[in-house]
Order: sequence, then C-alpha cells, then structure tokens
Amino acid sequence: MSVIDYAASGNTSVSGISIATGMAPSSVDNAMRKIIDDIGEGLANGYFATALPATKSANYTVLTTDRGKLFNCTSALTLALPAAATAAAGFMFWVKANGASVILDPNAAELIDGAATVTIASGSSAFVVCTGTAWVTAFVATSYDWAAAVVAASAKATPIDADSIGLVDSAAANVLKEVTIAQLKTVILAGTPTLSTIEGLSLVAGDTLYATAADTITRLAKGTAAQVLTMNAGATAPEWQSVTSIDYGAGNAALAYGDVGTYVLGYVGATGITEGNTTAGSNVEPAGFTDTAGTVADDVAFGTLAASKGGAALSGTWRIMGRSNLQGIASRGRITLFLRVA
Repeated sequence: MSVIDYAASGNTSVSGISIATGMAPSSVDNAMRKIIDDIGEGLANGYFATALPATKSANYTVLTTDRGKLFNCTSALTLALPAAATAAAGFMFWVKANGASVILDPNAAELIDGAATVTIASGSSAFVVCTGTAWVTAFVATSYDWAAAVVAASAKATPIDADSIGLVDSAAANVLKEVTIAQLKTVILAGTPTLSTIEGLSLVAGDTLYATAADTITRLAKGTAAQVLTMNAGATAPEWQSVTSIDYGAGNAALAYGDVGTYVLGYVGATGITEGNTTAGSNVEPAGFTDTAGTVADDVAFGTLAASKGGAALSGTWRIMGRSNLQGIASRGRITLFLRVA
C-alpha cells in the first residue's frame, strides 16, 4: 500500500493488517512496521517533497525523485518527461519559463494535453501532472509576449469593418477594450476632409474631378478634340466648350487700355525694332498718323501723312508685332504695333 493511498479517517487496517480495537499486540507491531515501510517508500518517491526551486538552464530529463519540484528555467530548453507508467498517476511538478520558452516533451509516443509536445511561453508557468498513461498541464500565465504572438500570427490581406483589435482604454483605468475596424475608420476620418463620395464613381481615362460641395467630389467626362475647359454660365462648375463657341470678343471688351493682351500703335526711338522681340513698356509711347489735307472724300487720294506720338510711356513688357528698322540708325523714330505680354 502506498502512503498516498492512506485515508484521513476510519482506518481499521493497514495493508490488510487489522488494527481494530482489541487486536493482539503483534498485529499492531506489524501494522507499525508497514506504516514505516510505506513512509520510506513515500520519501524515496518524493511524495512528501515540497516545491523547492531547481534552476535549469539546459535540457533536462525529469526524474521520479523530482516530484513536487519547481523548475525555474532561465533559458530556452526542453524538459524530457519520464514514462507515464514509471512516474505513476499523481506525479506532479511546476515549471516556470523565466526568460525564454520551455518545451515539455513526453516519453516516446506519449502525449501531453493531447499533443506530442507543449510549449510554455516566456513569462508563464505551468503545473504538470501525470495521469499514469499521459500528461496534462494547467497554465498560469504570469505575463504574455504580445509582440511575439502578433509577429507569429498569420496576416490578413484585406481587413474588413467587422474585424477588431485590442485597445487600452485610458479613460477607463486602462482596461482592455475591443475596437472594430469600422470604429477606427470613423474616428480617424472624423474632422478631416474625406473623399468617400468618390466611391461608386465610374472613372475612365481623361475624366476630370471637381467639387460640387464641401468635401464632395464628382466627375466631368472628358471633352472632344480641340475643346477647352471653361467655367459654366453660373460660375459653379467647369465645362468643356468648342473653341468656335467661345466669345473672345466679350473677354477683350473687358480689357482696359494697356492691360496684358491689349495692342497699341507705339513709337520707339531706337534700333532693333524686329518683329517677335520684346521691349520694356518704358521704351514705348503711344503714336499715330495725321493727314495735312484736312477732311477728304471717300476713295480720293489726298495729301501727306504725318506721324505723331506723345503721352506717358507704357508699363509692363511688350512684344513687337511689326518691323520698322530702317537703316539701323538709333536717332530714327519708329512706329509699329505692340502687344503687351506681361
């Protein structure tokens, strides 16, 4: 009889030796001898062992005399377990993975928690018990390597709104909360311009996007060849127009004298008056021609034309649109057409 099979009360025999009231002294002597023998066996098998720590830094084979010990494993290692039949049901010990993971490897084809091996993550502990034919564990996770777990997890290529991640809630004593991807999108996009209204638009090559309201995008289909992009009559949206339908005259009528895009017949007292060149407006004065013959009838040849110039010099930059470079003499006054370009 093993000492671990002793009952707490109601004993009237020890391994078949009667110790009932009134029994002969020899029976009591034999019972005491048996008890002492069972205690010795228990001591040899570690039945009375306390959880004394045993530090391990390399692979180790657990012995039947290690019953009740606490293995403090300070590096990555494997604990090889004895045969379950040898350890016997009730054999147990503790394991602490103190700095690295620890592998529990049963003997031969025996199993632990239904698997060939069990890994105790760094920072965790486990209580290991033999059933007589296999091994089971009860984990006590004192800490968890979240970073390692995340890195080891499989990736999801396209998260959806229903997916979730963990969040430490600073407004609720830093407890762990679940947050969905949909909730994250709402928070991240709140208060920032969004192009979410682009969703559903069927875009093709050449399309132009423009805003129809605050943070709202729509598409303008591409125009045809030679069309130009202009603003619509209500000045609310762009539109394509053919060049022939644009009233350039209306635009020119809005230009003031001397503005960019206007022309002037001007006088310059310098050489180099060559078409296509540009000159400063400070070199140009408005000019014109008069006839000495006075008023004449239509289609009748008349007197002599005289050139005149005057007024303030122009500003900006002007392109020379005609040619008046006679003899290249600087003192000659020259009159031609100028276009303001800047």
